[in-house]
Amino acid sequence: MIRNRHWALYGGVRLIRMYCEKCKGMTIVIDNEKQCCGEKADNKKDKGFEVMLSTNTARRKPSKRRQRKILEFQESKCIYCGKPFGTMYIRKGKILYTRVHFDHLIPFSYTLSCEDIEFVAACNICNNIKSNKMFETIKEVFYYVEHNRKKKGYCYPEDSGSNNLSTMST
Repeated sequence: MIRNRHWALYGGVRLIRMYCEKCKGMTIVIDNEKQCCGEKADNKKDKGFEVMLSTNTARRKPSKRRQRKILEFQESKCIYCGKPFGTMYIRKGKILYTRVHFDHLIPFSYTLSCEDIEFVAACNICNNIKSNKMFETIKEVFYYVEHNRKKKGYCYPEDSGSNNLSTMST
């Protein structure tokens, strides 16, 4: 019998795993948030659990050489949405351009590793929306970001059905 809440070991990282009534399955808890649906975990059921192991592992970017290789391999496009870096978008009435972020394909909070091989190039929009959520495929990330992008106020010119930027920023 699986307890409702227990420690699980992933690589060298010990995380809390619990059953989610809403999703009807087991999920990982990070910062008191269920990773399946984003709901807060109930701390009242199991007293004495630590939320996360403390660590002194520093988060860092891939080496400059690896960054160049990643960008070359991905043709300077976001791995999740496929848009070229520098694509124009509008947020809060301002015209902005996507920037490259080097994202951990498997979130840092799970692996606590900064090996060069673990990075991909993502635009700032996709990386911020994906955050530290886990997905099985790149396509799942695309759908998740696409579903949440407009809710968070990010708008591409093609979203309006018109290339007239003045209508989008009003």
